[in-house]
Amino acid sequence: MDNAVALVCAMALCLAACADQEDGKQTAACDAQAPYAWLDAAHGSSVEDVTRGYGQLTLQRETATFGKGSFNALSSSYHTLLAPSVQALAGLPAWEDPSTPQQLHQAITAALERGVDPQDTTPALELWQQVQKNVLRFVALQVVANARRGSRADVDAAWALFGHGDGVALTGLSAEMHEYDTLLGVQQEPAAVEGLLVLRCAVVHEDATAAQDAASRVEDAVRVGVAYATARYFQRLASGTADRVQLVEGATWFGVVEPWMHHHGHATQAQQIRAWLDPLLPGGGRAMDLPDTAGAAAALNTMRTVFGLNI
Repeated sequence: MDNAVALVCAMALCLAACADQEDGKQTAACDAQAPYAWLDAAHGSSVEDVTRGYGQLTLQRETATFGKGSFNALSSSYHTLLAPSVQALAGLPAWEDPSTPQQLHQAITAALERGVDPQDTTPALELWQQVQKNVLRFVALQVVANARRGSRADVDAAWALFGHGDGVALTGLSAEMHEYDTLLGVQQEPAAVEGLLVLRCAVVHEDATAAQDAASRVEDAVRVGVAYATARYFQRLASGTADRVQLVEGATWFGVVEPWMHHHGHATQAQQIRAWLDPLLPGGGRAMDLPDTAGAAAALNTMRTVFGLNI
């Protein structure tokens, strides 16, 4: 993403904003159209390491000299600020395997280890995509988990993790979703924001049913937003205009929606996409090849059908 320094500053502002607001200051007059106001005295501080860690990863990626030599710093940032939260991820949706937190940690650390290995020849940007998108998968799952738990502190944490900030400076997951919204002419990031604002008011009104409905809206918006991101790369691969870095990016995005497909009657389609992707990824038997356009086109059509995408 552009302007990495602004990204980290925006994260800090998102976590520090309204720090003088008293817990519970919002009343029955809560307006779901109003900008987000913190509900809890902690103001999202429970996820500060995660937002700071993601900001550090992004800053390190955007240095002019980024390459395999950058992975020692990336590894340090991940293990210091992000790994404890990734491994402690709880409150997973029903379609996620209980071992997902450990699988995510292993996928991220495997890419980092290849990055610091002087004998490994995988391009740095391919490994970066595996690190970043798996971190974003963790963030998406944590946003959903916090939204579903629905306490004031949890809702604040979901907002801070989503990274919408003041609606101008977007960071993290919200910035990624906004990027694909812009490319594809869709509105998934605003839909997630709307769900989070409605959720805030439901919590203020102590309406558990409305809170669960709003959490579902957030979850749906994020999932479809990620599906659009995945399909965008499959589209480019199908047209023959994508490189291997974009292949890995699309494949790792697919990993976010893949478990949902398995749990909702689309296991065969998910397996077909996975069978096409895996040999092409770092460590696979065709890891140096570009994908066949026919396989990419089939994967794109599957994403369109399963998620109702207009792409």
